[in-house]
Amino acid sequence: MNTQTVPGSVERINQVMDVLADNGVAFKEPLWFAAGTELVSSGKESVRKSQLTHEQKPLLSELMGLAQAAYDAQNRQDLNVMLSTISMTPDGLLTRGRKGLSITQTCLGQLVNKADGVTYAGPYLAQLPPKKRAENVNYHLENFRAAMTSEAAKGQPGCPSDEALAKADKEVVLRTMIDPATKVRGIYAMVSTTYERYDLPQGAQAFVDALANVSQQPGRRGLLDQARCEVWVSGPRWKVMIHIHNPINTDAYAVGDVLRGWVCLKGVDDGTSALSIEVGFVRTRCVNNTVIYAKSVGNKFRHSKAGIAKLAGEVRKALGVLDNIQTIWEEAAQAPIIDAVYQGDVKHVFRRLVEEGHFRLPGYSTDTLVDRLMEGWNREPSKYTRAAISNSMTWAAHTQSWKSYEDIESIEEQAGRLLVQEVRVLTPEQVAQNEARQNRFANLDL
Repeated sequence: MNTQTVPGSVERINQVMDVLADNGVAFKEPLWFAAGTELVSSGKESVRKSQLTHEQKPLLSELMGLAQAAYDAQNRQDLNVMLSTISMTPDGLLTRGRKGLSITQTCLGQLVNKADGVTYAGPYLAQLPPKKRAENVNYHLENFRAAMTSEAAKGQPGCPSDEALAKADKEVVLRTMIDPATKVRGIYAMVSTTYERYDLPQGAQAFVDALANVSQQPGRRGLLDQARCEVWVSGPRWKVMIHIHNPINTDAYAVGDVLRGWVCLKGVDDGTSALSIEVGFVRTRCVNNTVIYAKSVGNKFRHSKAGIAKLAGEVRKALGVLDNIQTIWEEAAQAPIIDAVYQGDVKHVFRRLVEEGHFRLPGYSTDTLVDRLMEGWNREPSKYTRAAISNSMTWAAHTQSWKSYEDIESIEEQAGRLLVQEVRVLTPEQVAQNEARQNRFANLDL
């Protein structure tokens, strides 16, 4: 069993774990191998597949479009009505004297609670036949109208005035949407006018706003380029997730590394549940990339102005955690591999790496190796960094024909070594000095 430690991995792992500990994220299950242990080939392949899966997710720049499209597909509409004006038809539809709308179990419970103070009636009413259900609902609505009239009549002789009746009435908001299955509009919630709307688009916008406070350092790609997003919606329930993934080359990845992380914002916009946010991470515990999970305690926020203001701060804090982790990964993956003198010509960099022995493959000419490395580079051009150079070699290994499988393994091994070891390419002046020194000693008659 492989127990080799990947150079530089332990320090990187400790940095990440310190950030997580400072933010209340702890992995309760132990590692099966020492932190920093190199993965076996199947583990490396598992990490690579995970990286590819992450890359296929939508970019953060697509988040608002995805959220708005999912929301628009339900064609939401909110209707403000006075509670005294509604009733239920014998076929179970809620109406104000016009064509009625279907009503969910959740909304049934909210309706009779606002009308007559009865709680937890939704499940019972939902299982009744439509006619019987209508009788029950209308009974509670009649009780409300009677109580409203009684309240309006207090201190007034005779019949209460319209103004007094209106004051005693209750204004409610009926939340409606188009059912994707039936294509028919229905009422999914009844909330008060103080209910602060915070639906899927608002959740996505919270992330967009929070991103303005992170990833601003010069020279960094940051979350906006590195992270991916996910939007999920089912009826009134929705979820927005921001994903990050460890970009380090699989040969430099080790046991104890955090593979990926996420921030998840969940909402149920029918008035039955608070908004919640959690931060989670996945860590490799074994050389075959068996993983363990850890999540922060999910904070909850009411649908109120104060609750939403607090939520905005938590979203910024959560994205800050992801950004800190991404920074550590980026520094590990993008430490310079070449001297600044060559940052204008990547082909020249590859040639120097081959000629100076940093990249070797017997049986191939220097020109052939340089051309194949350039083909790998052109698939994913980037800055001249450890990660970019290493990725070019990995692309070349897997997309071109080589004489043997051992050649492919050698390329991958050298790519991983170049990723974690500092390589300084000599300047032309330094090369000339070395050659002159070698020639001088070669001419000595010893």
